[in-house]
Amino acid sequence: MSGPVIRINGSADSLAAYLPKVKGAWLIMGDPAFVWNPDGPPMTAADSAEMRAAQERRMAAFQRPGRDTTAVGRRAAQQANYDRAWKLKRAGALGVLTTAPRSSACSR
Repeated sequence: MSGPVIRINGSADSLAAYLPKVKGAWLIMGDPAFVWNPDGPPMTAADSAEMRAAQERRMAAFQRPGRDTTAVGRRAAQQANYDRAWKLKRAGALGVLTTAPRSSACSR
């Protein structure tokens, strides 16, 4: 199946804004994963700095001030993830595109 690709961050606000636009679209719901190519050119200092900055951004998302880390808060967040998938399917999204490290590919 083909369709446009839409990038949303998965937050409640982003979901509310993009939900009417997801019908027939593939979704990307996060930052792309950094993939290091051992066969490519050596990493530069700028590459290393960008990789560290991306890691810090990912960690900051889990360390937001005021985030409810109680059992009730964790269950609510988990339920929101389940609800998001259901809402996207109901709105007609074709699917969610994800990345995986090269080493996780199936081999024959």
